[in-house]
Amino acid sequence: EDFRIRSFLLENKEEVQMSVLTEYDAEEELRLIAKDSWEEGMEKGIEKGIEKGQDMLIDVIGRLRGGESSESILSSGVDPHTVDLALKVV
Repeated sequence: EDFRIRSFLLENKEEVQMSVLTEYDAEEELRLIAKDSWEEGMEKGIEKGIEKGQDMLIDVIGRLRGGESSESILSSGVDPHTVDLALKVV
């Protein structure tokens, strides 16, 4: 009766019983953690890619407005789609 955990166990009796009765599957737990981590990483990667694409588009628009030719921008490694979008804005 002197154990602190006793009151917790008694207060959460049903949940404790279910935890004891159900089988813990470590592989399934790891799979779920990996899936959640992968999804979170994808979301962050997409956000970062969008930000980078927006920055690139703003840069190309500035270069075009500064008088640089689209051919010069393309030859510097900028993808044609970004240059096309920038030309529509300029």
